[in-house]
Amino acid sequence: MAVTAASILHDIIVFVQTLIHVQNGVHQLWDSRSFNLSQYEGMEGFLTIENPTMSLTMGPFEVFSFAKVVEDDNGDFQACIDNVTFPQFNFTFNYEADVGINDEIPFYGKGTYEGKMTDVQTTFCWLLASTADEILDFDIRVIFRHQPSFLTGVFFNNEIDGAVANLLTLAKRLLAMWNNYETECASVCLLNPVFYFMTNILIYDKDKSAELTFEECSCIHQIIQNSHDIFGPHREVNLQNIFNYALILFEDALNGGLQLNQLESILP
Repeated sequence: MAVTAASILHDIIVFVQTLIHVQNGVHQLWDSRSFNLSQYEGMEGFLTIENPTMSLTMGPFEVFSFAKVVEDDNGDFQACIDNVTFPQFNFTFNYEADVGINDEIPFYGKGTYEGKMTDVQTTFCWLLASTADEILDFDIRVIFRHQPSFLTGVFFNNEIDGAVANLLTLAKRLLAMWNNYETECASVCLLNPVFYFMTNILIYDKDKSAELTFEECSCIHQIIQNSHDIFGPHREVNLQNIFNYALILFEDALNGGLQLNQLESILP
């Protein structure tokens, strides 16, 4: 059966109606999938994701006007979903991992992830290849309020579950703040590349990691440049320093030295 704009729009509408009416807002993406991360530059090991499940409630929308699909001159399909709201959005999965990043950062364990968001407002568009087997481009604009996140079984040590949960919750809070104040920057430099990469690898089994260059992240570099006014001209502030600081926080959390209530005092 030939892929057309009408057939893609039909699939979108059926999927959304299934989420809301048939499965009562709960959708399981798959049973179990394993990913060989050694094929990606700077990574090694494996990751298995089991029973990834979305549960959500959607705000009111017009079923035949909230989405649109247009075929371009190349035969590819530009699809958009406009102004969709999710008062509640939860995502859970079970995992098993043995991963190394850049020969420096280990991550291993077996457990469960649970993440929650509320008051999600989003518009997103994607460019689907004419063969309907890969995403060529992705653009998302989203505003959300953070809620607690949980990740159990990191390093096969359930005693640090509380510290990891605190760290994840804090990270998501900072992400929500940055995204809500700098929506364009967050979309271009983080959300668009992540959704583009994850959609292709999880749904279409296409590796797009070589295309994640972040060359358009001029806003990040501007933020770093502006930070010199805060940190002073003699203190270099760059992406590597920010990454290193995040690792220090992570190590402190695992050692029991990071308490969420101590950090909340510095957040607006």
